[in-house]
Amino acid sequence: CPTNTTVSNDQPGKSYYSETYCTGQATLDSCGSDDMCENAACGRSTYVDDAPTICCPGDATVYLNTPSVSYRSAYYCTGLSVGQACGSNDMCVSDICVGNVCLEEAQDSLEPCDEDEDCSGLACGLQTWTTTSSRVCCPTNTTVSNDRPDSSYYSETYCTGQATLDSCGSDDMCE
Repeated sequence: CPTNTTVSNDQPGKSYYSETYCTGQATLDSCGSDDMCENAACGRSTYVDDAPTICCPGDATVYLNTPSVSYRSAYYCTGLSVGQACGSNDMCVSDICVGNVCLEEAQDSLEPCDEDEDCSGLACGLQTWTTTSSRVCCPTNTTVSNDRPDSSYYSETYCTGQATLDSCGSDDMCE
């Protein structure tokens, strides 16, 4: 080994059999644990179920539920570029992950969002007080928490500034 150090890890797909591997693996090399990588960050390359485990381009990983099975979790690489599949803002160089894709910059008014940090105005909410409304960056840059139109037990975050005659759940939602 170039680094003169090794680490023992389970062989991929065979947790009952351990193998010795070189440490100091370069970014994007295959890995089985953090201590195999020169930057100590081994994770799935992108936020897809069958993504390979590599020494990450960023110097860290995030622990998230897998994309298709919410009761399974894995470590995913940070430092992902625009257009790569992501599961949280922390995975992207830009710190913006919307719809599971790293974006270059924060979204403008009425563009899709998942959370406040995705928006240039730092306000992400349901556009209207309906059961079919989509989550967007709010034009007024403010939100209000209100009961959902289909349930008084659950609340959601809605954009404020609803126009006259639009349905609303409280006065705080209206212009």
